[in-house]
Amino acid sequence: MARLTIHLDRPRDANLVFHVALASDEDATPREHEHDHRRLVASLFPSINLDAPAKGIEVERVKPLREPCLPCSGGDDDYQVIDLG
Repeated sequence: MARLTIHLDRPRDANLVFHVALASDEDATPREHEHDHRRLVASLFPSINLDAPAKGIEVERVKPLREPCLPCSGGDDDYQVIDLG
């Protein structure tokens, strides 16, 4: 099951900072994870355009320490399908 975590921070003399993290299902590809994350953030903050945020809004994607390693899936014909995302 996927888990969405929202953290609100207000550093001294700074604007509000929202951290939105998504832990995807184990079988989600990186592309599916990114799509789900963007969809959830857009539903939380509908006035923010993630492709071109408004003045005063900064959108930053924090990369994980390491990308998940996806296993190969075997087919019935003795070949492997590798999802490159």
